[in-house]
Amino acid sequence: MGSFIFRRVVRAGTKELLQDHYYKIINGEEIPGYKIKQDTITLLGWNEHSIFGNSKGSFLQCALLNLVMEIEGKKIVNMDFLPTRQGIWIDHTAIAHVTPLPDKKGGPFLESDCSYFFQDDKTPQGFVYIHSGYAFGGYRGLNEAYTQPRYEPAGKLYGLEDCASWIAKIKNSSHLYSTIDQYYAEKFHTSVTVTWKEPQFGKYVAENYKPVKIEDPLKDIKPGDIYYHRSFPNEDSLMVGSGVGGHTALVLGVRSSGTIVSLGYERNMPKIEGFGIGEFVLTNEFPKKCGILRLKE
Repeated sequence: MGSFIFRRVVRAGTKELLQDHYYKIINGEEIPGYKIKQDTITLLGWNEHSIFGNSKGSFLQCALLNLVMEIEGKKIVNMDFLPTRQGIWIDHTAIAHVTPLPDKKGGPFLESDCSYFFQDDKTPQGFVYIHSGYAFGGYRGLNEAYTQPRYEPAGKLYGLEDCASWIAKIKNSSHLYSTIDQYYAEKFHTSVTVTWKEPQFGKYVAENYKPVKIEDPLKDIKPGDIYYHRSFPNEDSLMVGSGVGGHTALVLGVRSSGTIVSLGYERNMPKIEGFGIGEFVLTNEFPKKCGILRLKE
């Protein structure tokens, strides 16, 4: 579902960009709202002037790629943007990746039907995603999905990330946990009975992190802590379940208002996409439960 929504939003944004600014793009003119130069650190969120921190970067990348493929008369599998570098471009970029498709022919994408179909000796059938560095799931299971892993042993140099995969990476975690594991890990520290289909991940987080009791956010929350939240659907207004989604980020500090300033990967297209600074209000009121975890010493 996440991949479908991603494709739909990027396709719509790319179409609108080409329709409105096609001649400016091919003439090399500045496009209103698509400032390329970044003067400051990226703030996640919609910006009327910049492509950073939102989905306008993905729209522009897809628009330019579509134009090049049309001019060259090629599909993405035949494009070569690294003529003097060993390997193929998809293995060296931080803003695109290949997702393997099921082995069965006749699946949702066929080579003859889709310009973004990808195929080589390591990926019999794949689909290329263009993005701003964020991809749902991050690099989880990426190597195992290929017939011959593309990026072993160290992984892709500039690999895709989502919020939790990046947090796990910078904290040198041996398990790629997610926000639901963080949520259940906090319960492990209480008397609440925990039932989770993948308890090893929640237990790993519980063994390596401790929940921070928050009475005064300015005093209790420290830079380097981990912020997380889980969101709950209308049918679970009491928030007794596990939620339907979440987010996590590295805490940089706390404003006098109690708002948390964080660093991390985030995506809520088209308003938010990529890596940068975000802000969150601590709350345990429907539809969101928040928490702070701290790495044990």
